[in-house]
Amino acid sequence: MIDAQPNGVQIVKNTYAKVKQREQEKLLQQLKLPFWSDDQRAVPNGALRSALFAAIRPGKRRYIDGEIVASLAGVELKYTGQKLDQGDLDVWEALLHIVRVMNLGNICYVSTYEILKLLDLEDTGDNRKILYKCLTRLRATAIEIKQGRYSYLGGLVNEAQRDELTGKMKIVFNPGIISLFQYDQYTQIDFNICSKLKSPLAKWLFRFYSTHVAPFPYEIETIYSLCGSEAKSLKDFKNDTLSKALGEVSEVSRRFGKRFDYKIVDKKLHVDKSSSASQKRFLKK
Repeated sequence: MIDAQPNGVQIVKNTYAKVKQREQEKLLQQLKLPFWSDDQRAVPNGALRSALFAAIRPGKRRYIDGEIVASLAGVELKYTGQKLDQGDLDVWEALLHIVRVMNLGNICYVSTYEILKLLDLEDTGDNRKILYKCLTRLRATAIEIKQGRYSYLGGLVNEAQRDELTGKMKIVFNPGIISLFQYDQYTQIDFNICSKLKSPLAKWLFRFYSTHVAPFPYEIETIYSLCGSEAKSLKDFKNDTLSKALGEVSEVSRRFGKRFDYKIVDKKLHVDKSSSASQKRFLKK
C-alpha cells in the first residue's frame, strides 16, 4: 500500500506550479517581435517555404483538417482551417507589422483604415469586406509548425474582431509565436516590390526566394508542390503560369533597382537575385 502524500506538501507543490505558470505568462506578455523598418514585412520562414499561403486565385475555399502542408526540408507543418492564399498572407504581414512595437499577448486596437493603408489599398466598402473575410480566416486557424529546433502550436491570430465600443479592430497574437521569430528563422520582405506584384504565384515566388541568400536550383516539380498551385498539370504550370509569374517578378524587381534573373535548365529553375541588406550582413559574417 502506497501512503497518501501529506496535504501540506501537495499544497506547496500546487502553489509553486501556479506561481511558475503566472511567471511564464508574465514573461510571454513582455516578449516583442524583432523590429523591422516600415518598408519591410517580416514572416517566419516556415510560412514562406511552404504551401501554407498557397499561390491560388481568390474564390471558394476548401476546409483543411489537420493535413500536412508541402514544405521544404527543415520545416514540418500541419494545418487546420480554410485554405489560405497570398492575400491572407498580405493581411497577416500587416498585422505582424502593427504589433511589432508592442508586447505580444497584449490587446492591439487598430482601425480598418490603418490596416488597409498598410496593405496599400483604398478604404472602400469592398476592400473592407475582403479584409474582414481574411481576418475571419486567419482567426479560425490552427497550425503545428516546426522550423529547425523551434516549434509552435496555435493560431495565426488569437483574436481578430471588431470592438463595438471603439469601432476598431481588436487584434491579439499568441505570445508563443515568438518562437518562429528567432534569429535566422524569419525573413524580411521588401514591401515596395511585393505590393506591386499582381499574380499570386509572383508574390509566392518573390517571398520564397527572399528567404534564400544564394538560391540553388529547384526542380520545377518541387516549386509546383511547394506553392500549392491549382494548375491542372505540371506541364501547364511550367509553360504558362510559372513563366508569366517569373517574368513579372523580374520586371517589378528591376523597377526598384533589384536583380531577379532566372532560367530553366533540365527541368530545374535557376534564380540569381539581389541580396537584402540583412542577407549581405549575414554573408559578410
